[in-house]
Amino acid sequence: RQVMPEHVNAKLGDFEPSIAADARWPIGLGLLINGKWGRGKTHLAAAVARHAIVAGESVVFGMARDLLRRIRDTYNPAATETTEHVLGTLHEILSKRIGFERPTIITTNLPTSAIEEFYLGAIASRVALLRPITLVGEDRRQRG
Repeated sequence: RQVMPEHVNAKLGDFEPSIAADARWPIGLGLLINGKWGRGKTHLAAAVARHAIVAGESVVFGMARDLLRRIRDTYNPAATETTEHVLGTLHEILSKRIGFERPTIITTNLPTSAIEEFYLGAIASRVALLRPITLVGEDRRQRG
């Protein structure tokens, strides 16, 4: 997968020093980056990925929404809601990545406390193992 053009040159230095320090590689099991839209979640994820690549790690960068859509479409292209099977597959992916200690970065608009409401409790339990980073402030896209 490719990083979107707006994030190709993302650097940890694009963020406040405390955020950059929390996101610096190695990231342990991974990061859960949350905040409202436009706060820089994907940009931070791309910056961490770039930092990992410079450290000699291999990285796969993709959007969970695309992955879930691809999984769902193999079963029911007309479905408009996330099915139990898709959630089960997401659970399996997270279980294996965390179980094999493969660093994972998740970005979401949801506050950490709301993840269990939208996903399986088993998914929320695994996501809780990731280091949380909450991005606040104004919409970065509106700043230009």
